Amino acid sequence: MTFEKATRQSTHLIVSFSGPSGYGKSLSALRFARGLVGPEGKIGFIDTESGRSGMYADEYDFHVSHLRAPFTPDRYIEKIRAAEDAGFDVLVIDQASFEWDGDGGMLEFADGQKTSGGRALSGELKWLEPKKRHKKFINALLDSPMHIVVCLRAKPEYERVVLNGKESIVFKCWAPIQQPHFLFEMTVSAMLHDGGLPDLAKCPGSLRHAFDAAAPIDEETGRKVAAWLGDVQRDPELERLTRHAGDEAERGIQALQEYWGTLTKEQQLKLKPRLEDYKARAREVDGGAEQAANENRPDLEDPFGNAGRAAAAE
Repeated sequence: MTFEKATRQSTHLIVSFSGPSGYGKSLSALRFARGLVGPEGKIGFIDTESGRSGMYADEYDFHVSHLRAPFTPDRYIEKIRAAEDAGFDVLVIDQASFEWDGDGGMLEFADGQKTSGGRALSGELKWLEPKKRHKKFINALLDSPMHIVVCLRAKPEYERVVLNGKESIVFKCWAPIQQPHFLFEMTVSAMLHDGGLPDLAKCPGSLRHAFDAAAPIDEETGRKVAAWLGDVQRDPELERLTRHAGDEAERGIQALQEYWGTLTKEQQLKLKPRLEDYKARAREVDGGAEQAANENRPDLEDPFGNAGRAAAAE
């Protein structure tokens, strides 16, 4: 394992805008995307909201693809890949909450997991496959050469407090609807207040100047972020190799090794800085597959003690 001089090789960022319905997520995402890629940049839009993006079609230039239930990670990934193939500079996903908590999303999928005997899985067992599928969705975002703007719905969270000796339930905050660690993968994440005012949850310190808490997200916000990124030249071949290597890593270490053997020496050198990441991903896939196979053995003792209770309940 070697170290090399750091350079700004990444050509894309991932931004999330969260908020309740009607708080301006879609419009903020479109305005930000236009400023980010400039007047000639190509904007793609994944619409999961029954065509609501059409409200902005006369004012903003973008291309839309509609996604309807089931909202599985694989179907989101298919849309992301189609946008890459179409050559978009930025992709707006409006919204990605359904991938986690929607019809066909990972919460629903986890609850529907069954043992080989037909009983519902419980505890950690039911999350083996959903975690794997959700991780593929995250990797698709991270591996993409496009800038990606993700819109997330938000739900109210409450807490119990004692006021004047009396216990009450009070509003605490708005929380994004997605897997709890999802925002960690973002370059920037913001909760939008009514009218598109941003409350930053995550942002590089040198980029905070682009997001004015007293001003709505707009084209100027995107232009400031573009200036911060600088002029980074894209390498189409490296983007293609990165995508293919990521796909093979999702199939396990043997598939990754076979793919590596098909590359030229020059192509291998391009991918070498990322190779350890791909190997780690492939080993994780192989380990998860082996664990899942063991967990589904009918004679495996249930480590959570739930199988017996489930059988008795039936």
